[in-house]
Amino acid sequence: MAGLLGGQTARPLYVAFGDSNTTPTVDDTALSNEIGTRVSVTPTASGNICQFAASFTAEEELTDVCEVGMLTASTEGVLFNRTISEKFTVAIGDVLHLGWTIEIGE
Repeated sequence: MAGLLGGQTARPLYVAFGDSNTTPTVDDTALSNEIGTRVSVTPTASGNICQFAASFTAEEELTDVCEVGMLTASTEGVLFNRTISEKFTVAIGDVLHLGWTIEIGE
């Protein structure tokens, strides 16, 4: 947990969106087709559970969003995870709440 939250230079602190629905693999190093501006996430930890959360108001429209990932930098960086969903559109002024919960061991 300490490596995810502090003391490491490569920890997931940003979320990015993309418009590719290519199935995620362990070999992914970036979103398939990133769109828009990355948003910072706030990590918290309790015991062996780490949570990452981001709430923000969209300042740009994003169409056909269907992939979301967490990365270690505001540009480039290391991909921590990537997930795909049904396509959706983010309009200017929409409020989004994103969250990940990671449990390590017992």
